[in-house]
Amino acid sequence: MSDLATHELWSIFDARRVKAPELTPYDTLFNSFVGWLKNHRPLLRRLREQAERVEKLEPQIHALGASRFREEVDRIRELARLNKLTGQAMDRGVALAREACWRALGKRPFLVQVMGALAMYQGYIAEMATGEGKTLTAALTASLWAWSGRPVHVITVNDYLVQRDAQWNEPIYELLGLRVGYVVHETPPHERADHYRRNVVYVTSKELVADFLRDQIAIDSLQNYRPLTRAYERGVWGGHDGLGNLRTAAQTAVGLLAGPYHRQPMMVPGLFRVIVDEADS
Repeated sequence: MSDLATHELWSIFDARRVKAPELTPYDTLFNSFVGWLKNHRPLLRRLREQAERVEKLEPQIHALGASRFREEVDRIRELARLNKLTGQAMDRGVALAREACWRALGKRPFLVQVMGALAMYQGYIAEMATGEGKTLTAALTASLWAWSGRPVHVITVNDYLVQRDAQWNEPIYELLGLRVGYVVHETPPHERADHYRRNVVYVTSKELVADFLRDQIAIDSLQNYRPLTRAYERGVWGGHDGLGNLRTAAQTAVGLLAGPYHRQPMMVPGLFRVIVDEADS
């Protein structure tokens, strides 16, 4: 296959360049109905009931030896890859992740932390008070998502928290069969590529957006370029400021990729490079 054909095929299958389908009025109505059904029972009550089921599994999971624990993790991870992590399997998976926190750090997530992780896993925003353990809650959520084999980004507000949280939670991820990485301002390109290819990567919104734009610059100029980043499928934001920062960056930079960008040259030559250079300064 020629280099040109390879480049064209890669462009077709690259998730970051695929425009999301537009919703029809029927899609919107259907989604609204599904949302109403999901929320017909009070959400907090549903989350509490599930978290309590997870807690009831604690004695059984805690009694597992190291080899049996790993076998259970592998079994649940395979179910997640097959998109079958539901019902009792989901409860058991959360219980395993909760036990991993205890074995790795001597900290067992409380009921409110399990509820927060379940809420985020289901696509909700979880508001947690100071001191309720958001760092551990984010690790629980990221682990459940990462078991599916899809990349997960944990986005926080500064490089210090990125490195601290990644290193602190690393033993948890290892027990759950996952590799964790982190990207800070000083991380060199070859290390960035390695860390972005791990199951879970901690990063600031500034670095994530800048690396995304670096890839777009290189993709447009080099046919055989291997991107630094992977597709952006799952993200955990450590605080509303992190989400706001990413949204702002997207509006000023990544938003330029919207619409008819696919298979077209950059609309404003050099603009992405200016943004990247500013991020490097």
